[in-house]
Amino acid sequence: MNVYAIIDLDAFKKNLDKILEKIPASKVMAIVKANAYGHGSIKIVESAIEKGINFFGVARIEEAEEILNIFPKVDVLVLSPIMKSDIENAVSKGIHLTISSFEDIEYILENKINGNFHYALDTGMGRIGFMEDEIYRAFSMLKPIGIYSHLSSADNDNEYTNMQIEKFNRIVNDLDVKYKHILNSFGSINNYEDYDLYRLGIIMYGAEMTDIFKPVMTFKARVNHIKVLEKDTYIGYSKTYLASCGEKIATISCGYADGMLRSMSNRSKVYFNGKYYPIVGNICMDQFMIKVDDDIKVNDYVEIFGNNILVGDLAKELNTISYELLCAISHRVKRIYWMEEK
Repeated sequence: MNVYAIIDLDAFKKNLDKILEKIPASKVMAIVKANAYGHGSIKIVESAIEKGINFFGVARIEEAEEILNIFPKVDVLVLSPIMKSDIENAVSKGIHLTISSFEDIEYILENKINGNFHYALDTGMGRIGFMEDEIYRAFSMLKPIGIYSHLSSADNDNEYTNMQIEKFNRIVNDLDVKYKHILNSFGSINNYEDYDLYRLGIIMYGAEMTDIFKPVMTFKARVNHIKVLEKDTYIGYSKTYLASCGEKIATISCGYADGMLRSMSNRSKVYFNGKYYPIVGNICMDQFMIKVDDDIKVNDYVEIFGNNILVGDLAKELNTISYELLCAISHRVKRIYWMEEK
């Protein structure tokens, strides 16, 4: 096995325990879109169900269908608008759907479709959703089961976040719906208010707020070759690193087709047995190189991120976000699920 991701289901459940100290399981919508942020949606959903969580959020109908095929009794909301031609089929499967346009409402009314619809309300994200002056007209046409909005900056701008929350509360206060929800992971922890659902994502996976939540994924890859350079030698595509005579270079069986980012080239490190080793040269499609010492051997596995290189710290180093790194882990990376036997 050249590359794999260990998914620590014990850590995942402990993260859920932390969340459930504050929010009842009946009010949690676990966000499992993008294959549960790369962790594998089916195993993550199964573990969440064991903790009493029965509502899940995804981005595509196909994701909802995959979950409901195995767990038919749970609720799943698609958090993106879908094609009108897909609405009737999705409703027949019990999928909760996002509605964000009058065209969708008119189609639903014309075709007499009865389903679990959630109106998206734009309170400051500038993405999907009805504007404030539109939402009341939407309610007069079709009453949904839920209404929600999305926070733009809950992790770094309390003033803007509070503005969005206050706007949402003011608009939905007198609207009679079963589900009102706006708080995401950071919003739920930092700006807790009483809502019917809380959409929890990144903190479940321990990729942020690591003083509270533990990393669930560890990404590792195999050393497939080691050489000691007999002269100064360029390493990798485009000659971006000139190694000196005598340097020891290891090649790792992992590349950007597996989930590495090319921005890690000549910049990031990997971890092995208490030491950190620099990546040298450009990341290739299937391999990358590191500068090593005598402690690393062929067939050893180095950690790209996990407990020793936190994915959130790596993301900051690369001027990106932990979500991107997790979601980049491709289908050819084997997921190994780990849990202590009870």
